[in-house]
Amino acid sequence: FDGCIGGSPGLPYTPCDDDIIFSEIYYNPGATFESADWIELRNISGNDIDISGWKLMDDSTGIEHEFIIEEGTVVNSGNHLVLAQQTDDFSSVYPDVTNVTGPYNFDLNDNGEWIRMYDANGILVLSVQYDDFSPWPLAPDGGNYTLELVDSMGLMNSGLNWQQICPGGSPGAYPSTPCEDEIAIESIETNLAFSISPNPTTQFVVLTSAFENNTNAIIQLIGLDGSIVQNLYQGTLPLGELNRVFDVSAVKAGIYFVQIVTENGNYIQKLVKQ
Repeated sequence: FDGCIGGSPGLPYTPCDDDIIFSEIYYNPGATFESADWIELRNISGNDIDISGWKLMDDSTGIEHEFIIEEGTVVNSGNHLVLAQQTDDFSSVYPDVTNVTGPYNFDLNDNGEWIRMYDANGILVLSVQYDDFSPWPLAPDGGNYTLELVDSMGLMNSGLNWQQICPGGSPGAYPSTPCEDEIAIESIETNLAFSISPNPTTQFVVLTSAFENNTNAIIQLIGLDGSIVQNLYQGTLPLGELNRVFDVSAVKAGIYFVQIVTENGNYIQKLVKQ
């Protein structure tokens, strides 16, 4: 498999330690979301990263296939930046997305290709070779879906590490479900206050809740497919404000739901694991 840029000579493979990654790709746009092509960057480090002077390229050569990031561009920790081929078209489709820059003059190939980014010193720092055949998701090729990265620390060039989630994708943000054309998760009006932080997280989450009565509960981490990824707690939650710390470091990066199951109902919050 493709390892990290620069390889790991003399050492076993370990996950890449990139600060900025490609996290979403929209190529060959479908008729419903005619925004032209776009690429999303994600800062998975704990620091804000200045990407002034970085250069985006596809697998062709020449200045017509280069886009230089303008001076003063910073991607904050845990945040995203969209590189839009046509900023006007993009804004007409995604008017609420403001963390976007562009335009650039080249198309992303609808048969798959290599996209790459160099830092201000001309050093290759990002590289992804996407494709339009299995195991890469097929719907992004003209079907209104994007390629969404599954594991931020996983293999960038593995089609198994990319998925399709919602039509139109999630430019400038982490993906979430349910999609707009799906039935939303039912919410229950109660006096239960329930929050989780930090969110996104890399290792630990603190669950804060308040109960008017002692209640038996199960707290679970749920995947996008509804499967139970991790049982966090089972027992009695006491009266009053509660703060519990849970370790989710063993869970791979992605979108999850934290669910509290009680005799009075189920309560759900979205969690992003980096």
